[in-house]
Amino acid sequence: MEDSKRPLSTGAPQRDITEGYRFSRLTTVFWALEWSLFALFIVQVILGRYDLAAVLAGLAVALCCIPILKKLGRPDIAVNALIIILTIPVFGLMWMHKGLHDEAVIAIPALILFSAVVGSRWLFMAVTVSSIFTVFLIGLTNTTGLHVHELSPGNLTTASFIIVILMVTGFAVWLFAEDMRESMNRLSREIERVNESQFMIRELAHHDALTSLPNRLLAREQFEHALAVSQRNGTKVCLMFMDLDDFKHVNDSFGHQGGDEFLKETALRLMSTVRATDCVSRLGGDEFLIILESVDDAELMTSVASKILQEVKKPVSIGSSEIVVTASIGIAIAPNDGEDFDTICRQADIAMYHTKDSGRNNYHFFNEKMHERVQDRLNILSYLYEGLSQRQFELFYQPKIDLESGRVIGAEALIRWHHPTRGLIAPAEFIGVAEQSGLIEEMGSWAMEEACRYCKQCLDLGLVDSGFTMAVNISPVQFARGSITKVVSDALKKSGLDADQLELELTESLLIDNSTSIKRALLQLRRMGVELAIDDFGTGYSNLGYLKAFEVSVLKIDRSFISRILEAEQSRILVEAIIQVASRLNIKVVAEGVENQKMAEALSMLGCDQAQGYYWSRPLNAMKFEKFMRNHQRDIRRNGGVPTLRAVPSKRADTATPS
Repeated sequence: MEDSKRPLSTGAPQRDITEGYRFSRLTTVFWALEWSLFALFIVQVILGRYDLAAVLAGLAVALCCIPILKKLGRPDIAVNALIIILTIPVFGLMWMHKGLHDEAVIAIPALILFSAVVGSRWLFMAVTVSSIFTVFLIGLTNTTGLHVHELSPGNLTTASFIIVILMVTGFAVWLFAEDMRESMNRLSREIERVNESQFMIRELAHHDALTSLPNRLLAREQFEHALAVSQRNGTKVCLMFMDLDDFKHVNDSFGHQGGDEFLKETALRLMSTVRATDCVSRLGGDEFLIILESVDDAELMTSVASKILQEVKKPVSIGSSEIVVTASIGIAIAPNDGEDFDTICRQADIAMYHTKDSGRNNYHFFNEKMHERVQDRLNILSYLYEGLSQRQFELFYQPKIDLESGRVIGAEALIRWHHPTRGLIAPAEFIGVAEQSGLIEEMGSWAMEEACRYCKQCLDLGLVDSGFTMAVNISPVQFARGSITKVVSDALKKSGLDADQLELELTESLLIDNSTSIKRALLQLRRMGVELAIDDFGTGYSNLGYLKAFEVSVLKIDRSFISRILEAEQSRILVEAIIQVASRLNIKVVAEGVENQKMAEALSMLGCDQAQGYYWSRPLNAMKFEKFMRNHQRDIRRNGGVPTLRAVPSKRADTATPS
């Protein structure tokens, strides 16, 4: 394991390879020499050349040090010894016998080659220089007459020496050539492996590992190529940014493996909807890009977008279940909406989020108004940080009226933002931004604590009785972050308010969430004694099955139904049905957005329990709410314990500040 972690840049592995190559043939060459010397020894004994036979035998014995040195772990010394042991006899035979005409001369090239291949650099230079010097010295002594070597005709001894030298030299050259060929083949395979690795690295760098679709990097290259082609042809490039709707539920229900299978099937469907020249890319998660090259009319773009929506929402089989997920698409066009990939991608992303905000399962083309809305949301986000730190938020309270008695039996706490330059900013403008950024957690904690504190203050001042409840809206994000039970518990403990005087208003979608943590939090809140209310009932899933499961206490009918109760028979029937079902389940019903006495009387006739709206009061700050409650108490005392329903002067509901 340690060797695998060694940096490739170090020279140690390369030296190991070189040394291994130098010493790999040492044993083979040793035995080749031993057998050659043995053959020469036999020949010389047969010919009666005992003196030469003795030299050959001594040489063979001297060479026995080679395997001993190698076994001792000194192959470098063994190589040097081998070359020296061979070189000295060669030079000695040349001096003692025929000089430059001696058969030992033909061994010099073999010695030089052998020393170059397996010896060190210095040994190679020593053998080469000493060979040149020996040849020169023999020639010089023969020329000057200092020592003249006698020539003799060749005989069987000469032939045997030459044959053995040639055989050993040829064998060594063959071995080295084989090693060279093997090294070249190994190098070729290594180069091929490196090329394959580089190709795989490029594929991984440019393609999504799960779906094998191009990733953002390659999509950028494809877009730039498509834009260049379109500019030459006078056409346009269409970029679609697609995001799956509620894909989180697929992962939550079937795990990441099921989610991966869904994404792979989605990738195949997207590929089937476009032309061969177009590009489908996965950015990550459940986000995809579709690049249409050389388009010149919106009809083709809308046709492709519609086809994508139809293909995506076809059921996908995961195990024994069939899953249906829709998609939202944003479309931007180059060069109309921008001339570079990042700009076009950003515009398409903006259009996609507009599609989600508009109901999902659709597509929208980018326009400047979308960009302005996004910019405004960014400004709101930056203002939010400042607003929270500088305490620019305030709670307003809208009274809730018991329709049978006419008494104020509760209030809904509604957050308001007093911005120093933009004035009063409605919740509709900043709640969504706060949820997306996570600031809703801090904002919600403050609102919970402030609402509980103020409710306890009103109780202590005698403005309300012990049956009064304070309703606080809860964002699903607060549940998702897992802190809501602690926030509620801390607020109740800090304020001293009883849990049954706190009412949490929840969305329908939160109650049907399959998340175990959310279900656990809801049950913990009920065990604490906190009341649960469903806000804007009738606009969402309207599933009554979960109402008893979580012991829901209150249903708040959305103002969109209440506003048409007098003139739309269908709205009146729907409201009546909700009231009757809730009554059977022993759940109270609150009507939102009551604007006049006729609406209040109609709701009372239908059996509605409570109501709130501008007929009684618009949302009030703490000081005005206290004044309202004192007037309400005086009205009760003045009328012998029975309050009088009366309209409070105010602006029309459609022009007042949203609640």
